[in-house]
Amino acid sequence: MAEYCNKNTLYRLAAPKDDATLKRLLHENPMKSWVNISTEREPSYFDGASLMGETYALIAHDAIVEENIIGMYSCSYLPVHIDGKAERIGYLGGLRVASEFRHKIHYIKHGYEAIKKIVPLRATVPFYFTSIASENTTARRLLEANMSGMPCYSPVGEMTTMIFSVHQGKNRGKLVQASSEDISDIVSYYNKRASSYQLSPYLSEEWLQNTAGLPGLGIRDFWLLRDKKGVLRCCFALWDQRAFKQSVVKGYKAPLKHLRILYNGYARMTKRVELPQVGKALEHLYIAFFACDTDDTVLAINVLKEAAYIARAKGATSCVMGISSHHVLLPILKHTLKPEIYRTQIEVVTLNGDDQYTNTSEQIIQPEVALL
Repeated sequence: MAEYCNKNTLYRLAAPKDDATLKRLLHENPMKSWVNISTEREPSYFDGASLMGETYALIAHDAIVEENIIGMYSCSYLPVHIDGKAERIGYLGGLRVASEFRHKIHYIKHGYEAIKKIVPLRATVPFYFTSIASENTTARRLLEANMSGMPCYSPVGEMTTMIFSVHQGKNRGKLVQASSEDISDIVSYYNKRASSYQLSPYLSEEWLQNTAGLPGLGIRDFWLLRDKKGVLRCCFALWDQRAFKQSVVKGYKAPLKHLRILYNGYARMTKRVELPQVGKALEHLYIAFFACDTDDTVLAINVLKEAAYIARAKGATSCVMGISSHHVLLPILKHTLKPEIYRTQIEVVTLNGDDQYTNTSEQIIQPEVALL
């Protein structure tokens, strides 16, 4: 069943004909913080779907007047590590509700019911996960209250997204671009380290061999550091998503909106991220699928500085990287790279409110922000 009707609201899987509507909802509903940013999908919403697994976008509208749009969200099935094993889990994201329908909880309740009714089940675990801005205490209180008719939300950890300037870059000439001959080595090295973290991606040789079909990512976008014996010590991808996903500045809170030009002068002198004009997109690349010998902090810093140097050569002004707020590397990365910080709470969601998730693992969470 590709649609679900509750009273006067129709929930259905989005199709290419809905492209303009989906893009408009993203454009008109920015994420609000000290800087308001809208995550947009140009030229097509669907260009950024199914990057590492199947993605289903859902749209809700009036059952009679289809032009009366209520909102949208998506469910992406991602291959991840859970308790050290490869699993497939649904990620719930991209929730946008038109302003006139916000604060009406029944639309949210029925939206979750629609997931069970119309989204194909592709997961190997009986729960989902999502991310909520840590400072969005209103949404967290609502969702974590586990009200009747609502799914059960269980916080499992916090992610820190770092945005740092490419002017932190330094060319050490130590990194080499990967080739198809490196795929087996990358998969083995990355998964061995990623399996120590909950919700970290599970890489497969098949997926890496087919990255040529992904926008902005191919095997040559992976970079490797090997020691003198040829042993892999670090790997990551520089993923340029600007051709299909844009982070557009919609506004700044006071006093920053009045002091942006002055702040940018300070940022240039201290090699921090400069703040774009309102209406401009951030020119950033993602440092994705990062794995490194974490006992060597100097090595990690040097690799990230060289990554920033490469990103600058590609026309980016900043790099984006997600890391657990409890990761051993985070304090030294914050001190050295001087990043802007955005924190999100990772929550496990069980659609049946009676089945509350219990986290028995001591592993910290580490989903890949380039996929969220």
